[in-house]
Amino acid sequence: MSIHKFIPDWKLREKFRKERQDEVNFSYRPSGGKMSRIDNTENLHTNYLKEMTKMREFESGATRDDEEGKRDFEGFLSPLALQRYAQYMHKHRKQADGKLRDSDNWQKGIPLSVYMKSWWRHFMDTWYMWRGTHREEFGVIELKDWDDNCLDEISDLLCAALFNNMGMLHEIEKERASRV
Repeated sequence: MSIHKFIPDWKLREKFRKERQDEVNFSYRPSGGKMSRIDNTENLHTNYLKEMTKMREFESGATRDDEEGKRDFEGFLSPLALQRYAQYMHKHRKQADGKLRDSDNWQKGIPLSVYMKSWWRHFMDTWYMWRGTHREEFGVIELKDWDDNCLDEISDLLCAALFNNMGMLHEIEKERASRV
């Protein structure tokens, strides 16, 4: 069993591995008069948890480990932005032949070059729209003054760019995972 399955954050995993270099993976112990190889991964995980985890207790008496060092998805992501992105993605599921593609169809694999070219088109359109509303001769047009059509258009452009970012990142992380 790999230590990678127990310690998902690679920086913490590497730090822990360096601190415990002599313990990592295997050690030997006498077994029936012979030295046998044992996997220390389980012990590493237990030691890691003891050393890296602080406990907190709630008024109810319930306990949980500390949040320190954990990813805060709820804080990192915006439900408003994700809702709008899902709306955009659903709108674009309909194919030219009228059929509805699966929502995860893009995860089957699209070349990075396709994502990049599409990202640049959407980025340029977003930038052009942005610059068009921030020209010296017009003064800066505040977001509160944009009409609904402008808000819809720039939201679509940002969602399209997000789709390409997501697709590229997905392909890159699939490649990284295949190397483990």
